[in-house]
Amino acid sequence: MKKIITLFIFIFIVQYCFSADNDSVKPKPVRSYIGVYAGLGAGSIRDYSTSPLFYSALYALPRLDYSYYWNKNILYFDLKVLSGIYAVNINNNAYGGSGLILDFKTSYFRELPFKSTKLNLKQYWGASLSNYFDYRTNEAFMNAALIFDNFTTLEANYKFELRYTKKAKQKKILFIKYMRKEKNYLMALNVGIPFYSLIYRPGFSVVGNATVNDSKIFRGYELGNRFFPGLNTDFSIARVLNNGNMFKLSYCWDMFSTGKGSYYNLNSAKHLIMISLIVNLK
Repeated sequence: MKKIITLFIFIFIVQYCFSADNDSVKPKPVRSYIGVYAGLGAGSIRDYSTSPLFYSALYALPRLDYSYYWNKNILYFDLKVLSGIYAVNINNNAYGGSGLILDFKTSYFRELPFKSTKLNLKQYWGASLSNYFDYRTNEAFMNAALIFDNFTTLEANYKFELRYTKKAKQKKILFIKYMRKEKNYLMALNVGIPFYSLIYRPGFSVVGNATVNDSKIFRGYELGNRFFPGLNTDFSIARVLNNGNMFKLSYCWDMFSTGKGSYYNLNSAKHLIMISLIVNLK
């Protein structure tokens, strides 16, 4: 798996070098968009520093993003704020807690050449730097009732955007004739492969986090790292209006693992569905 991902990164570097033509010769218009999202999510999490059980999670979230297009480049900023509950059922007894996630990502993409006589398709390779902060509370864990994790991650990205136009057409229902207006759509997919992550979380136990009065609040936390800790995808379909604004439906999936061999093993995965309004600023 690591060899495949290393090859993926090598191909990205090679294609980037060959596609780096002189943008000043054929300047393209600058565009920028801001998106406002609302959505729901579900997932699961297992944190061996508190419990070996998988907890199911339900989330509600707002999301903001900003995209800046110039020449063959994209600069992208993304912020998700997820709040929700975690629960597990054992012998008809439910145990659970609450949590908060702050997920911020900065990305850069470079367009790659793609020739097609039929498809209005653009492909991009890029890289991202993200910071993921996860805060959870559960009174059933007593001295481990409060716990947090922080992951700072570098990742490689592949992205495509496919534009489709449904042309105007005259239609007839019974004896009534009408003209169906032209409609434009944008489908996009981004695949992220994290290749290195700095991890700050409990090294083994979290004694002292909740009940012990100590000057060092998060005693036992350690800084670690992991190569290729997970995977994430972001798929969307948007209806593009005549003024450049969009109504969009998005689906995101991601998974993360600190590694089976670690004492502080954390495994998580989640699915998010969002609707949004994308505003064309330029």
